[in-house]
Amino acid sequence: MSLTYIKGDVLYPLGRGNKIIAHICNNSGAWGGGFTKNLTLRWYKPKVVFNNKFIFELGTVDFVQVEQDIEVANMIAQVFNTRDPPIRYGALKKALKQVAKQAKEKQATVHMPKIGTGLARGSWAVILTIIRQTLVKSGINVYVYH
Repeated sequence: MSLTYIKGDVLYPLGRGNKIIAHICNNSGAWGGGFTKNLTLRWYKPKVVFNNKFIFELGTVDFVQVEQDIEVANMIAQVFNTRDPPIRYGALKKALKQVAKQAKEKQATVHMPKIGTGLARGSWAVILTIIRQTLVKSGINVYVYH
């Protein structure tokens, strides 16, 4: 459908209906850097779900209901302690396909910060292409907050 940039805070997603807030986590079990700091201040449950994982397989997603109409998608698409950029584009694509499926089932919009461009040191141009291939082409409205 569409991709829209919004100036604002993704932790207070705009619009009516069901919403999924998608963000990237690493595969080491470490939580608390980048976006997750603010996410935990708003809702603690995504951290609890992440901390209770035993396997952090790249490309997997945990969906965590934080409000009646808001889910958080913890997407494992980043490795830990590497000299190369930690983002793993293949894992991100796999995870976003799952987010697209969930969004269709819940008739939800997807909201996100500029995922993968902070601590993951990814290229926004590459990430944007993946978002368009997985979410927008699937008919999902996507909102990127900055």
